Amino acid sequence: MTPRSLVGMTMGCRKRVVRARCWEAGYTLRRNRFSLTSDQLRALDVTERAECAKIRETYRIGQRLRPCPGCPSCTDSSRLQVMGWVRRIGGRAKLTRIFSRWYQRAEYLLMIYRRGPTWNPAAGGGVTKAEAWENMRNCLREHNELNVSCDGSGVLPARAKKVRR
Repeated sequence: MTPRSLVGMTMGCRKRVVRARCWEAGYTLRRNRFSLTSDQLRALDVTERAECAKIRETYRIGQRLRPCPGCPSCTDSSRLQVMGWVRRIGGRAKLTRIFSRWYQRAEYLLMIYRRGPTWNPAAGGGVTKAEAWENMRNCLREHNELNVSCDGSGVLPARAKKVRR
């Protein structure tokens, strides 16, 4: 189980998994409690609550999660890192195939349009698509544009839902 796998999981599913993991670990979770004395039950509750709380916090119950947009601490993919940066700045990226001569091999040009008073483009390119993304990522690294936006777990807290009134 990775934190990234929790993104699409419902709260009910997360709770079922926590209950199953606590049951596998040997914690009774309110089962077979009628056979215990009150002193045993109090002692059992303290240890069970602490251990089950540890299991429960790994599943982030009660938190709405969204995947990380692609920061360097979460992924090694140059395409995901560049696209995550483009989303954060509110820009857009366009990858085009260009030919300098009809008999030569095609090259790829990656243009990133940044918002501002005018759309300021940034360009990078390469012989392959992967090389174009890599060149753009290196350019962004040189200018210290790639900021880490999460703790490296791959998930971020989601924005609150709009409430209808």
